[in-house]
Amino acid sequence: MSERPKSVKQLIAEANAFTERHCPNAQEFAETVARQLRASYAQKVALGTEWYIYRKEEPFAMGYVAYGDFKYTGGTNKTYTVFSRNIQNAKYGHGRMENSSSTKHFDKAVKNACKYLTPFSIHEIIAATRRDARTKFTELNSNANNASTKSRREFTRDFLSGEKSSLEAELRHLLATDHMFVNEGFKTELITMFEQLDEARSRERENPRADVVYIKQTRIGVQVGIMPMVDMTSYFWHEAGGQDYKWYAQEDVPQYILEGITKLNMVPQGHFVDGVGYRPEHLDNVYYVYSQ
Repeated sequence: MSERPKSVKQLIAEANAFTERHCPNAQEFAETVARQLRASYAQKVALGTEWYIYRKEEPFAMGYVAYGDFKYTGGTNKTYTVFSRNIQNAKYGHGRMENSSSTKHFDKAVKNACKYLTPFSIHEIIAATRRDARTKFTELNSNANNASTKSRREFTRDFLSGEKSSLEAELRHLLATDHMFVNEGFKTELITMFEQLDEARSRERENPRADVVYIKQTRIGVQVGIMPMVDMTSYFWHEAGGQDYKWYAQEDVPQYILEGITKLNMVPQGHFVDGVGYRPEHLDNVYYVYSQ
């Protein structure tokens, strides 16, 4: 969809801020759809004309339903409309109407909603969260390079200015003596510079990959879906690249995954833990754990 998927956690928080409901047709539409899909519904906009359909155990809303005139024609031709990423409406080349289906008939609208409003697959969850996760995984490399560049720039600034500097003095001293530093501060700077340079080079050699974990409560108990070895360096993620995910019962989840989840639960959402992974903001049941 043209809109980014809305996390269930966010939509509940936003819906709780609405106090008035002005559109009984839209609310009845949402109630009926939610009942048939065994889901919940929450206001998307303050006027109550648009309602999210979601399940609390899933990370994102399945989409939303609405009642009104959404074709921007300036008229009052109100319809029951379903908005879903699963709809490709050829009448519209862009905007949210490209992902919509409208009808004046209530029963048909409910059928459309039940057809098109589906839970997000693990592939779709990764597509929606990987950009932020990739930033966290790769910023270590960026930070290391920035620190290394800064220290080397500071190290040579005075020398390049033409003034007699500690670098010039030390280099002359190194040539004339058995490497006895005359300035302990310079020695510390030199050690720091090379430590940061080694760190930057080490990070450049890394090719981090993560196992993306999706925990879901089902009728038969907790199920854990794992998509292994997702590349965290490439800008694009090609879900058709041969990767496939696997569902595990809770007791069969690999130990390193459980340990990673435990550690990530100890830090706020949206934080990255070096060597462990990342937990996307606003999502309680999605994790990026370093692959083994």
